[in-house]
This record gives sequence, structure tokens and C-alpha cells, in this order.
Amino acid sequence: MNLQKLLKISVAVQLAAIVAIIGLVFVGDTADLHPLLQEYLAWEEENILLGNGLMAIVLIVVVAYLVAMFGLWNFNKWAKPVYIVTLIASVLLTAFTSYMSIYTPLEEMVITISSIATGFTLAILFTDIELNQPFKWSVVIAPIALLLVMVALFVFYFI
Repeated sequence: MNLQKLLKISVAVQLAAIVAIIGLVFVGDTADLHPLLQEYLAWEEENILLGNGLMAIVLIVVVAYLVAMFGLWNFNKWAKPVYIVTLIASVLLTAFTSYMSIYTPLEEMVITISSIATGFTLAILFTDIELNQPFKWSVVIAPIALLLVMVALFVFYFI
């Protein structure tokens, strides 16, 4: 099996994990959690995600991530820097929102699978010379895009 097929499988696993996480968040059963944890989850939804406008930034990053995944699936040359920038933006968002999250065991399993697939995708993108041929992108574009994303995140976070 060549690495291009493995990349497509990794992208498919990540997309399936995103769909599963969204489904579990909206349909997931938290009735088996301790009442204090259920109360914290309700507070978290109300105050953190919706309270400070963070959801808009998260949605922008998620949409950019989905676009990058589509580009990786089709081996577009712009997809690699967009994918990397969105991963860095999601790490920065995680750093800015330093609060505790509660997940059900099923949600945690899906998140772990998604993280493994993300690492696998990054390893494929940076190790195989043959696979890098379709991704001929300028070395200047990625740092500029990363800088713009970081500036936008700082501006949105501190406003």
C-alpha cells in the first residue's frame, strides 16, 4: 500500500472522528456521570463556550481544518500549509482556553483515535519525498499564514 492511500485513510479517519465527536456532543449521554460533573458540564457550555465569543473562533478554525482535509484528500498544493496552520491554531486555542473539560469514555476514545490519525498524517506529510511532490508550496506562504492566524487569534482573544 503506498503512502498516498495511507494518507487518504488517515484523512478519512479524522473526518469520521470529527463527525463522531459532533454526534456524541449533541446526542451523547451524560446521565451516568456524577451529578457534580453534569453540573460542571452545564456551566462550561453556558459560560465558557458561548459566553466569551470563543465559539466563533473555534468555528473558523474548524472550517479551515475541514477545508484543509478536503485539500489533502485531493492532494492540492495549498492543503499542506493550511492543515499545519490550523493544527497550530488549534493548539494555540487550547493554550488560551486553559479550563478543564469533562468527556465521556466514548468521546475520549474518539478524540484519541483522531489524535493518532493527526500524528500519522503529519508523519506522512513530512517524511515521504514521493508524497511531497504534489505539495509544491512556497516556503514563504506558510510562515506568513501562521503569523496572520496567530495575530487574529490574539486580537479576537483579547478584544
